[in-house]
Amino acid sequence: MLATVLADVLDTFIVYNERRRVTSSAKKKRKHADKSLHQTPDGSLLDIMRNAYDLLSQCDIKMPEQCSGVLLHHNLQIEGNDRYADSGPPFLVLLHPALGPLWEVSRQKFYGGSISMGSELQLEIAEFLWRNVQLDGSMIVIAENVMGSTRIDENGEPMLQYGHRCGRCKLQNVKVQNKGINWNSGDNIYWKHDVQRFEALKIILHGNAEFEATDVILQRNHVFEVPNGYKMKISSKNPVVSSIKPKAYTYNETWLQLLLEQVPSSAVLLDLLIHGICGHSGLAVDLNPIEEKMMDSGSWFWNYKISGTHIHLELVEF
Repeated sequence: MLATVLADVLDTFIVYNERRRVTSSAKKKRKHADKSLHQTPDGSLLDIMRNAYDLLSQCDIKMPEQCSGVLLHHNLQIEGNDRYADSGPPFLVLLHPALGPLWEVSRQKFYGGSISMGSELQLEIAEFLWRNVQLDGSMIVIAENVMGSTRIDENGEPMLQYGHRCGRCKLQNVKVQNKGINWNSGDNIYWKHDVQRFEALKIILHGNAEFEATDVILQRNHVFEVPNGYKMKISSKNPVVSSIKPKAYTYNETWLQLLLEQVPSSAVLLDLLIHGICGHSGLAVDLNPIEEKMMDSGSWFWNYKISGTHIHLELVEF
């Protein structure tokens, strides 16, 4: 009765959840040949992977059913830490907290697809959409403006304008296939995310840049770097997108600014250059300036609606 009476008065609360979803301490360095990962950075990393498994598997994303030959528990947990003392984690999935931070919010940004054993997914972005993405290898998405842009206040200090000019990424019906991490490298330090890779798909978004890929298969090495104020759309001309040699489709702001200053019709020229570079690979690449009226909000955004104790996300597209 006391709890009922004071529930609306007290500002304290109790969270009924698994401890590893709240905190995972790293109090000591792992000793060489020590099989116990308890309270070490390596053990904390495995807790992060367990959380990633729990989160994404609830989004109809097929995750590895076996980790280093050991079946996962039926309660969707990776086996004990000692199973991975010598082999490293079964996969690397690192999600920026701003994707939620509530799992109820994060889950609505992901749906369908799969993440294969030994794959790597790093998302340094908040405005993100995953629909039926199949990942077999490494995919890294890095937004310069994860949660918003900064401005200088009256005291000369930088201030984050939350939700203002964020980087955005949408992936729909996409297959990513590359060699990914070299899991046999002795130089890998997984808890530092310091790993050696054979190949990877990298998407780098400057400022409020946007990236969209739809109905496409991306194989081997690809680097897409989108300048501030631009939106890049990738689609497939052919059933399979592959390059004979690893390619990097990079458009840095310095090069772009020089082009804008020297060639008035640079948008047309830039489009021709992109298709000239990428056309042979089967990629249909469109890079266009974001409309002025969409510079702050983006060409799409998530609209948050509160219904009772739940938060529902609605995708708003212009």
